[in-house]
Amino acid sequence: MAAEGHPITFTNEKGNKLQVQVINDSTVRVLHDAPHQLRLPSYTLTDDRALPKFTLDVDDEDKKLVIKTSILRIVVNFKKDLHIAWYAQSHPDMPLQEDLPNRAYPADLATGAVWHYMKRLEGDMYYGLGERTGELNLKGRRFRLERLDCMGYDAETSDPLYKFCPFYLTLSKDTSLAHGIFYNNMSRTTVDLGNENDALWGPYRYYHAEVGPLDYYIFFGPSVQDVIEGFASLMGKPDHLPPRYSFGYLASSMGYAEAHNAQTLLECFPDLCRQHDIPCDGLHLSSGYTVDEDTKQRCVFIWNEKRFSNPNDLMVKLKNAGIHVFANVKPWLLETHPHYQGLKDLHGFIWNEEDNIPGEVTQWSGGAGESASCAYIDFTSEKGFNWWKETVKTKLLMYGLEGLWNDNNEFTMLDDAYSFANEVKP
Repeated sequence: MAAEGHPITFTNEKGNKLQVQVINDSTVRVLHDAPHQLRLPSYTLTDDRALPKFTLDVDDEDKKLVIKTSILRIVVNFKKDLHIAWYAQSHPDMPLQEDLPNRAYPADLATGAVWHYMKRLEGDMYYGLGERTGELNLKGRRFRLERLDCMGYDAETSDPLYKFCPFYLTLSKDTSLAHGIFYNNMSRTTVDLGNENDALWGPYRYYHAEVGPLDYYIFFGPSVQDVIEGFASLMGKPDHLPPRYSFGYLASSMGYAEAHNAQTLLECFPDLCRQHDIPCDGLHLSSGYTVDEDTKQRCVFIWNEKRFSNPNDLMVKLKNAGIHVFANVKPWLLETHPHYQGLKDLHGFIWNEEDNIPGEVTQWSGGAGESASCAYIDFTSEKGFNWWKETVKTKLLMYGLEGLWNDNNEFTMLDDAYSFANEVKP
């Protein structure tokens, strides 16, 4: 086993490689590579605020390398297998987190799957992973991270849900110290926080991704707020504060826009809020406003005039009540959409070059369990981008809507050979 440079790189005779990179005093990246492994591309998230400062101490006899920042002490043990223990300088004898020896970094070279096994401390509590069902503390549960439109899910037990967020934080009941971990990998994922038991290994938790690399970042607090601040600083923050109303209650209900008298119900909504002393700052207008009366399919931007006889009047009434409205949009058009052929003629979709047609996928079209063929708009195409921009203005913003709710936007392609125009600069 050899270690060198920065990132500090460990390699062995089989070609396995593990890198430890200090991002700043409280944030460290670990990247594991197995030889000849199928993997997705990786990239480094960096902190431009300051150069990292740390010290290294190698113990050749015990086969340990100790990395110290002003806040963290990281012990890389490479005597037999390689595993890492993390400590706060304020609590030098109590690990924040510790890999499971002899099982820390398995990898399947045939499929590309990767795992990260860690010891599970009895007093630890876990929070995060995006929107999840059940208790806030995720201890004792197993979750799949996958992008599913889980309509009508059970608020206590359903899994997976819509959001894909491979970040969670650990709060120690014993020390009150918090730290977070973010796995920079967007393939299908499982996170087990104590649901699985195996007498051979003792209490553990693990992360599993269908395709590597295993690329994770540790964020130390000591407080929960500090962890979130560190994560947000690395991932990126908005250049400006969002509008004040976005911090208020933003209502959402499919029921209103699905009703035959949708406009009447929504015009009465502000009075109901006042009647029950519920301040409301915004409303997400669900896609029921786009349902075609004949086919019952959802055609983005096309108003259902029976349900919404005068959208402009509705927006004026809601705005006068202090309610801002955001319309549901979808970045694809069903093949039955009135504008599909026109955008196809413009080559405004993601394209199937082999057959010289739009890249066909299947998406939700009407009610639960209903789907139909569609194509995603190519926002890198000048024609597709300009069509979208103009249609948003003329079909939504001109009526007084103030924002968009970009729904079903995963861009799940059936064929990796589908192409993008790459004409519009970011």
